[in-house]
Amino acid sequence: MSPNFISVSVIIPCRNEGRFIKRVLQRLLEQDYSDPFEILVVDAMSRDDTVHQVKSFIEKMNAKHIKIISNEKIIIPAGLNIGIKNAVGEIVIRMDGHALPQRDYVRKAVNTLLESGYDVVGGICKSVPAADNNWAKAISIGISYIFGVGDSRFRIANSQQSACFVDTVPFGCFKKSLWKELGGFDESLLTNEDYDFNYRVRKKDGTVYLTPELVTEYVARSSLAELAKQYFRYGKWKFRMLLKQPRSIRLRHFVPPIFLLVLFLTGVLSMSLISASILFVVLLATYLMANLVAAVHASQKNKNLRLFPYLIIVFIIMHFSWGGGFWYSIFEQIGRKKS
Repeated sequence: MSPNFISVSVIIPCRNEGRFIKRVLQRLLEQDYSDPFEILVVDAMSRDDTVHQVKSFIEKMNAKHIKIISNEKIIIPAGLNIGIKNAVGEIVIRMDGHALPQRDYVRKAVNTLLESGYDVVGGICKSVPAADNNWAKAISIGISYIFGVGDSRFRIANSQQSACFVDTVPFGCFKKSLWKELGGFDESLLTNEDYDFNYRVRKKDGTVYLTPELVTEYVARSSLAELAKQYFRYGKWKFRMLLKQPRSIRLRHFVPPIFLLVLFLTGVLSMSLISASILFVVLLATYLMANLVAAVHASQKNKNLRLFPYLIIVFIIMHFSWGGGFWYSIFEQIGRKKS
């Protein structure tokens, strides 16, 4: 151990990650961090072989610093809270069952946190396809392209861009004392728990810092159905989080739901108003043209023009699912107030 040893814990909340969890653990074993650190896999009552995969990995690699904890509440924020509560580390790094950190991630994250004095540090998320087919490749590109995700810096940034202060980061590194000070992750949110946590950091005049030197590969969803489900959930829980933290709103959060609303209203009104019909056609045509241009550019950027028709569908799925989830949550909230 180094003379200035500081204990570190990596927390991995997961559920049904039997396909990927060994890859994540292997990446963590390959870290070039000079001091030992613990890895806590917080399993949310997986129905697949996740637990078996973790146990067999521990046994095979004789990795006694990897432990499994059960999360009977199942939800991710509860898993994070359980993991951090049981962590021995003064510094916590949140990881994910789909995330593959580069081998210098732990070292650079810890050093950046300690040297900078910032509250939370994180890096860029490089999406990689879950399978070797055009749909999986298009999905991995779509969730990292500005037309798909707006100005989400950690998704669209690259290693050549400058470090900066941001709204949120994925797979953040922070002190356990900060987690205690904030009262942990909000367990009423099934998604957006990181954004909410980082918003509360900024609310108390703390700092959330993104450095492109920290890189994690994120295994994207493998099918359109999985993508639609994911983005519907994102939209649904974004509205829930905005109810709790209305000042955390950003323009990109409103774009998909407003687009869907205007498209729906003009579509309905077009049955009786010619002006509404014209507006509906113009709006839809403008969106499809922008989609087409973005799809061509994204496929060119990734040197695979064959992906552009797939990307058109991927962008549509992302935007309509996110916006639909947002509106679903609004009507769900209205229904609760009436009952």
